[in-house]
Amino acid sequence: IPKWGWNHSNPAKTIVDYTEIISCIAPRPLFVIAPSLDRYSDISSVKHSLDLAKDAYVRFGKEQNLQIQYPVEINRIAESFYKPINTFFTDILLQQKTSDKPSF
Repeated sequence: IPKWGWNHSNPAKTIVDYTEIISCIAPRPLFVIAPSLDRYSDISSVKHSLDLAKDAYVRFGKEQNLQIQYPVEINRIAESFYKPINTFFTDILLQQKTSDKPSF
């Protein structure tokens, strides 16, 4: 959840609702990497929004499709992210290969 200019100290006033956006993705697979040292985001707000969005996945019975990691890292794609990202997409492709329809 980026700190949106003049509303950065009051996220409730922002025009973007990340919880709703992520909930709309449910039940499709989603992998979120939210670095805890990201200076452009408020990590506690990110965690709160993702916790709320998790409910949409629970309602569909697809909690496993929402994967979240909070590495101690700055806002960048670090080499330590390569394997989890690769595993996420490999798992999705393997599920689609073994099924007539997508897993979501």
